[in-house]
Amino acid sequence: MLLLMACAGSTPGDSASEPLPLFDAHIHLPGQEGDELLDLAEAGGFKGLFVLGPASSASLASAEDPVHGFVFLENNDDAELVLTPGLLSSVRERLERGAAGIGELSIAHYGGGDPSGSAANEADDEGLLALYDLAGEFNAPVIAHLDYSETTHEAWQAALAHNRDTRFVWAHAGDTGPEVVRAHLEAHPNLQVDLSCRNPVEAFAHRPYSEEEMSIAELDRETLKPEWAALLEDHPERFLFGSDIGPGDRNEAVEDIAAFYRRMLGQLSPEAAAAIGHDNAVALVE
Repeated sequence: MLLLMACAGSTPGDSASEPLPLFDAHIHLPGQEGDELLDLAEAGGFKGLFVLGPASSASLASAEDPVHGFVFLENNDDAELVLTPGLLSSVRERLERGAAGIGELSIAHYGGGDPSGSAANEADDEGLLALYDLAGEFNAPVIAHLDYSETTHEAWQAALAHNRDTRFVWAHAGDTGPEVVRAHLEAHPNLQVDLSCRNPVEAFAHRPYSEEEMSIAELDRETLKPEWAALLEDHPERFLFGSDIGPGDRNEAVEDIAAFYRRMLGQLSPEAAAAIGHDNAVALVE
């Protein structure tokens, strides 16, 4: 069973209190077996997981351990993902067998942070629209990686508006700022946002953004930025915690990642912290 473990990052000012429950809505499964994944979850004190691949995670799910496998569609090196009828049929079959959602779907993933670099797909191309419709049919959330820029804006807006029955989770808060995220949330009621990667933990230092741009914390690494705090308090039902461990050496940082987000969420109202840390993820797959 996934256990809630005591670790750093409890509510500020009350070191004896039970740590904030966290449900990891963004974790990957390359290079480790299911037992190792559950060990990582235990180290972080995670009470549940959305497993986004690339390996199959169907065997991990059980009634005792709230582990939810998502359909992962591979497009190596951010090559274009071609949604053929056969591939869509395969996705349908996996959703029928109980997959919780689709993701992480790499739509526009700029390895260097430059919109002129490689991008997988236009967010509103015909094949992806068919995939979104399929997800809406099954009430299955789509966790999408789309690096926000002027280049991706128009197609992303069209994708979100295409089918309001399709629920999207914008991975890594779009690698953009709180004002852009706020505008998207207010325009698209079917959108939620995960906070994975938006931290200063060294395992994420290779990403093509400065700590000041990427982290939801001030440079002291202890204080939640006021603009993020205001957004999270205004829309607590629209955000999810995620670790994004799996790639590279991030697994070794799981306790640091969990502690950081507990510190940040501990600066919000208890209701907002509980919703973002745990409850929204549970509600997404109920």
